Amino acid sequence: KASLASQDTPGPPRLPYTVHQGVRAQPDGGVLVAGVVPREKLTQVRRHVLQQPARDVQGKLRCTRPIQAQAALPAEPQLHGIDGGEAQKVALARALVIEPSVLLFDEPLSNLDAKLRVSMRTEIRRIQQEVGITAIYVTHDQSEAMALSDNIIIMNKGVVAQMGSPQDIYYHPNSEFVADFIGEANFLKGTLEKMDGSHAILNVEGHPTRVPAKAGMTPGAEYTVVLRPESALLKDEGGLPCEVVLSCFMGSYQNYHVKVGNSLVKLTDYNPKNKRIYQVGERCHLAFDPESVHIL
Repeated sequence: KASLASQDTPGPPRLPYTVHQGVRAQPDGGVLVAGVVPREKLTQVRRHVLQQPARDVQGKLRCTRPIQAQAALPAEPQLHGIDGGEAQKVALARALVIEPSVLLFDEPLSNLDAKLRVSMRTEIRRIQQEVGITAIYVTHDQSEAMALSDNIIIMNKGVVAQMGSPQDIYYHPNSEFVADFIGEANFLKGTLEKMDGSHAILNVEGHPTRVPAKAGMTPGAEYTVVLRPESALLKDEGGLPCEVVLSCFMGSYQNYHVKVGNSLVKLTDYNPKNKRIYQVGERCHLAFDPESVHIL
């Protein structure tokens, strides 16, 4: 058994219910509709809070600053006039007061603008760590998954594709689906020519390319090189010959698309201010550290 509070978008959490052998959907509603919390739900929350010592309630709400107890439990259950971020903080405060064993977030930031999403996910992570509660966070936003999680479960058509820490999943994906789902990834196909100690030499678009070896590699077999955009750079010489098809200044980085044979490769060159900027149509070379790629 476990007590579970669910924080939905954009309103307050549904109240706890008993869970047997897993998590089920709550049969009744209880979400914020047109800014109004159903009065019977709010009454149940108040009753629960009033049965606790005031210091316990204040302790749970303190981490959700700048929300005060009266903001989390208003005299009139109206939330008109506050922005989406504040509404989510109020919802989180309500969920924490009822002491759930597990806190479920169901895409709580999907309706917020980009900058507010970044700010709120930082707040959610801080509050979760201060309170020390177990949380399940459902999202389609890869950056949220990376920023908030100790462990990530990636689902593909209802089946677990991979489980692991953000670092493990990002640097060591077990499939092209996982690599492409978490962050951006380039996929270069290559045929194994030979082994060279702890490295392998793949023929990529007609050019020998040194990559880390993995167990069970067979000469003549085809493998996929997973190359992250930030792990590659353009050079005048050395590497895979390529042609620039996109060169776009993005402020903190220069965004490139290059063609390596028939393969399109995306690059992110950070802090480009004092670097050589390649223009569309230029021919150059794509280079990367062999240790920065992953082999599938």
